[in-house]
Amino acid sequence: GSKTGDYVNFETGEEDDDALSFTLIANDVNYIRWMVSRGDLTIGTASGEWVMKSYNGPLTPTNVQVQRVTTYGSQAVPGILTNNALLFLQRGGKRIRLFQYDYNTDSYVASDLNLLADHITQGTTLTDMDFAKTPEPILWTVRSDGTAPILTLMTDQQVIAWSRIVTDGTIESVAIIPDEVWLVVARTIG
Repeated sequence: GSKTGDYVNFETGEEDDDALSFTLIANDVNYIRWMVSRGDLTIGTASGEWVMKSYNGPLTPTNVQVQRVTTYGSQAVPGILTNNALLFLQRGGKRIRLFQYDYNTDSYVASDLNLLADHITQGTTLTDMDFAKTPEPILWTVRSDGTAPILTLMTDQQVIAWSRIVTDGTIESVAIIPDEVWLVVARTIG
């Protein structure tokens, strides 16, 4: 991480505003796939999900703690912050995980949102996703075969409902540009 207030300065040191440099301690070496700030910094790697925070007080070069909290592994698709949780695509591209803190177990959990809908990724993988918060909370995904399964997700109401979008052509990508869904669709015309 860069020096506080100087985003291009990565000179390390022990002063509180110096740049951060640390190594994730793991049995394996793999790339960081995504990072999402949600109070703590959540980091998705190919072998697991990590949380970076301070021991107490502000984050400084001498007050940083990084620990692996789940071991599902992440696909190279950015994690998405929803209203109260984080969504990420598990390594292999078959499962969407809902990452959140569970006060009952005093730990992080990553619930499988495909548990009752295994057919969503049967014979294919997910390649892209984005989350629309309004008018309804819907996770839009794109499969490698060009179709688009969508997930209505209202965690406070315990609603997890998959459906699909049908269109002419092959869907290649999705983006939510504020509150509007945009799809890149390849079509043959004429």
